[in-house]
Amino acid sequence: MVNTAGTQLRNFWEAIDVLYLTLNWQDDEQQTLFDAAELIPDEIFKFIEEAVENHESVMIQSIRAQNRSCFVIATYIMRKFRWGIMKTLEFLNSRRENLEMRPSFLRQL
Repeated sequence: MVNTAGTQLRNFWEAIDVLYLTLNWQDDEQQTLFDAAELIPDEIFKFIEEAVENHESVMIQSIRAQNRSCFVIATYIMRKFRWGIMKTLEFLNSRRENLEMRPSFLRQL
């Protein structure tokens, strides 16, 4: 499970050995999800890839599943399939029509 709201949501299922990647992101315009100096995109990608390679499921968790969780999914898709931002957003919108990612998060992609 990728918990993108670690300061707001506790890792409830750790007690039964669910593996978490916890990111302490806030859902506001000033939040820098990652920049060139951080390894978070690699960390996210490796976490998801390891689960996929082991035929396991991955859940991406945030409060409303609008911004932070969509950002993680977009980051993964863009890297995995080498898609640009437009193709990625079109794909995500085809799966969830009410997608409303913050403009500041979109600029970070």
